[in-house]
Amino acid sequence: MERERVACVVTRRNARVLNLQDEIEQLGAECRLFHLESYTQTHSYWSKKFMEVWGKRHGKMERYFERQKEEILREILAYHPTKILFINAVLSREQLQCFEKQTRIFFWFVDPVYQLPAEETACLQHYPAFVYDIKSRDYLVRQGIFVTYCPVGYNRSYHMPAESVQKIWDLCFVGSPYKERLHVLEPLAKAAEEHGWKFRVYGPFFERRYFWKRWVFQIRYPHLFHCLTNGTLTSEEIAAIYHRSKICLNLHGNGSEGVNPRTFEVLASGTMEIIDSRGDYDILRPEKDIAIFRDGKDLIQKIAWYLEHEEERQKMAAQGHARIWEIRSMKNCLKRIFETELPQEELCGN
Repeated sequence: MERERVACVVTRRNARVLNLQDEIEQLGAECRLFHLESYTQTHSYWSKKFMEVWGKRHGKMERYFERQKEEILREILAYHPTKILFINAVLSREQLQCFEKQTRIFFWFVDPVYQLPAEETACLQHYPAFVYDIKSRDYLVRQGIFVTYCPVGYNRSYHMPAESVQKIWDLCFVGSPYKERLHVLEPLAKAAEEHGWKFRVYGPFFERRYFWKRWVFQIRYPHLFHCLTNGTLTSEEIAAIYHRSKICLNLHGNGSEGVNPRTFEVLASGTMEIIDSRGDYDILRPEKDIAIFRDGKDLIQKIAWYLEHEEERQKMAAQGHARIWEIRSMKNCLKRIFETELPQEELCGN
């Protein structure tokens, strides 16, 4: 029997972070990625600056994106997929009608959704759509779109048992430099120096191609700079960092009310996790599976307490690991999406 062919329309970054091709192939399907990138993700620094000033005014960035969609559409049609999964992307209803009726189409938003063009909103009314964030779900429901809550689970790179290993770092953070995160990390780095904690931060905090970016960052965040390993990492490298840290810090900064995918990745690696206060914790139990902090002072106090109480720290790590194991895996999430059988019209009661 011929394997199903899945076309996945996704940015290179999300494909890498989510390990999508490998996870889909683990379900027994063939998978091909079709990369949909914005202008700012594919062009040089100066080209981006020029386009921000000139291109937006004349609609050049929008036309660039539309041309990309047309090219990807042709490539997908030539691939003849049985399923198409769009990650944070929507084609027009007319474009999607080019596919054969037996081709099943799904949408999954793995970042917050604040607003969508009318054309995309109308398109989503005809296909199964999923969101990782409760706030995004509520917004789309108000637009008349039926969507299903489906959090983004951990991929296979983080499959590690909740067992004791040699811990190199007292505390680690991996992520991008949102403004909200920087406001927490700089004073925390200073406190770590004062307490003698081994604190490491990893992520693309400044563009290394432009020498002045490093200088500016060092001036603005002197304590954080000394803790930082700047650059992007693979899922396997991140998992190894989590696994060898006593505590993993998880900071949100994209406007969502729920927990981000990193929440499950940390717990899958078997390490204790501290996160900022959220409006929704999915299946997790605050202060049992994960520790919650309210402000900078509370964060420093909790880190100090858990570093001094190893048994309690290990207990929380084990509880969090057991709570999300398998049920919040990426494989399980994708399986749930692809097994959605009802057409969107029926789900909406139309």
